[in-house]
Amino acid sequence: MMYDDDRMWNTFGRRRTPDFSNQDFREMEWKTGPMEYNEYIKELNDSKESSVDPVKSKGLKHDQGKLLFECLMGELAPVLKGVVRVLTYGAQKYSRSSWKNVPNAQQRYTDAFYRHMNEYHSGSHVDDESGLPHLFHALCNLMFITWFEIQKTPYIFTREKSSD
Repeated sequence: MMYDDDRMWNTFGRRRTPDFSNQDFREMEWKTGPMEYNEYIKELNDSKESSVDPVKSKGLKHDQGKLLFECLMGELAPVLKGVVRVLTYGAQKYSRSSWKNVPNAQQRYTDAFYRHMNEYHSGSHVDDESGLPHLFHALCNLMFITWFEIQKTPYIFTREKSSD
């Protein structure tokens, strides 16, 4: 392939060698004559853009039937933040994840859940010790209880709904 003198050398003083391994490049060279690689890429992109499927250009995401975490992270975000505040309080008071190692944990967290719910139903909305709402403590305890249940019987909690 012949280049005129100006195009035989790149900016680093090295001799240019065209890429013959790319079929599109070879066809483009044959149709249009010698061209720079950047020109080739631009022309290739331009030709692709003109043949874009209008449906695909809007963007598609096949997420039907998948869990909608936005339902939890949207309007319920303040509730999650409250539970995280309780978890942070517990991590600072004891240690992070120490709740898993409490002896007879499931029964004790069940009792704590009922105590916080009893306080809430009795009209006391805020825990005296932590200064956090009883409902956040109750949710946290319920999460701990659920975690222990998942450890015992994971198949119940991880199976998908049958299509029957």
